[in-house]
Amino acid sequence: MPVYLKFENLQFTASFKERGACNMLTLLIDGADRAAIRGVVAMSAGNHARGVAYHAQRLGLRAVIVMPRFTPGVKVERTRSFGAEIVLHGDTLEEARAHALALAEQEQLTFVHPYDDEAIIAGRGTVGLEMLQQVPDLDVLVVAVGGGGLIAGVAAAAKALKPSIEVIGVQALRFPNMFNAVKHAELPQGGSTIAEGIAVGRPGKLTQPLIERHVDDLLLVDEGDIEQAIVMLLEIEKTLVEGAGAAALAALLKEPARFAGRKVGLVLGGGNIDPMLLAAIIHRGMVRAGRLARLRVCARDVPGSLARITAIVGEAGANIDEVHHQRAFTLLAAQNVEIELVIQTAAGPTCRPCWRRCTGRDSRRRNSDGPDQLQAALPEYFAPRVQALGLRVEAFDGESVTLRLPQSDQLSRVGGMLCGQAMMAAADTAMVLALIHHFGAFRPCTTVQMNTSFLKPLSGQTRWCRRRWSAPASRWRSARSTSAAPRTARAPAGLRPPTPFSRGNPNG
Repeated sequence: MPVYLKFENLQFTASFKERGACNMLTLLIDGADRAAIRGVVAMSAGNHARGVAYHAQRLGLRAVIVMPRFTPGVKVERTRSFGAEIVLHGDTLEEARAHALALAEQEQLTFVHPYDDEAIIAGRGTVGLEMLQQVPDLDVLVVAVGGGGLIAGVAAAAKALKPSIEVIGVQALRFPNMFNAVKHAELPQGGSTIAEGIAVGRPGKLTQPLIERHVDDLLLVDEGDIEQAIVMLLEIEKTLVEGAGAAALAALLKEPARFAGRKVGLVLGGGNIDPMLLAAIIHRGMVRAGRLARLRVCARDVPGSLARITAIVGEAGANIDEVHHQRAFTLLAAQNVEIELVIQTAAGPTCRPCWRRCTGRDSRRRNSDGPDQLQAALPEYFAPRVQALGLRVEAFDGESVTLRLPQSDQLSRVGGMLCGQAMMAAADTAMVLALIHHFGAFRPCTTVQMNTSFLKPLSGQTRWCRRRWSAPASRWRSARSTSAAPRTARAPAGLRPPTPFSRGNPNG
């Protein structure tokens, strides 16, 4: 599948939006007496503001940019560096927009809309013209969609040159305004997103009809897809894009079968991204690729224990990024310590030798192995509980185990116990309670994840589980011996709390 990239992130203001601003301001100067033009005003907290400010300075026009009061200072200063007058007003973009329109009327300034203007749409449509001029045999164009100015212009221009070409729009899952409008859906929108450049609350009045006429389909991508696309462009193309600019590639990564065997053109819309956000995305990408891993090891709190553990990590070819000792907030015995390591690996599988050397067990088990072989590979403190419950081991990959409930088709996936924690996701609440019971008391690092729809009919049992079983095992003796102690809920049938000695913490 050949993929062609349009690097709009390499524009002078690092965004395609200066195309529309340049076109509108040029038409404004050509179509009126220059002395009669009082200036322009725009509302934006990002790329549109810089595009308008830059081309107004280049053409000798006064530019007033209205931004919300809480716009980051770095964006304000970048826009001011192009000679624009900055007005901070309102707490939201809508309030800033209303103030910009009021200023336009009071001072007779020309309002430059971020996307819903014919000149803006036409200017941004030049992206599509250039792509087809350079690669005439493109089959598909994939373009990010916010207010719709870019894709409306690109689709109209591309369809005029090549009616057979397919144009696909991409929106962030958290802001599907155009998706809802065109497909008559009612998906919720709002919240934080790394694709803030396309986080628009409502579609444009001019752009929506053009999209309905010329755009073939709209796709939605989530935050993880966008993060993966940003990291991939950094690693492969050595180019920096913002969240909105990576949305087109995110759609390609999410649905590769849809574009298989076709020549695809992607528009990288912009490259203005906060350095701190970029650092967080890179770290999350390393975790997703298995190049950054976290291990939790329980060891005796004696001299030399940490040295042996770090030696094992070094022999496996990993580099230790962070080390944290946990002595107080744990239910381990007082002589034990929980050590959390964050390690950097050359490749994902490196963390498996680290775990295998630390535990003395082989974590490479295939789902096709028999139940006996799979159960034999489980950690020592987990295997007896699985056997006591009569659960069948369906799969084990060294990091998670899939269990089948006795005489049932329901499955439960338990992961993370290799690092000293129990992360559970089960459709059967009673099974989760049984697993918690056989694990013993809750430990601070233990988390239980369940579908809330299954918790509602059993909320009393869940409250009992969290209230009564969260105490250390040593407190059960006093709790049972006090007859006056209130009992807010009863234990599920067939289950009883762990006794202080027989069912205490397995590592204690």
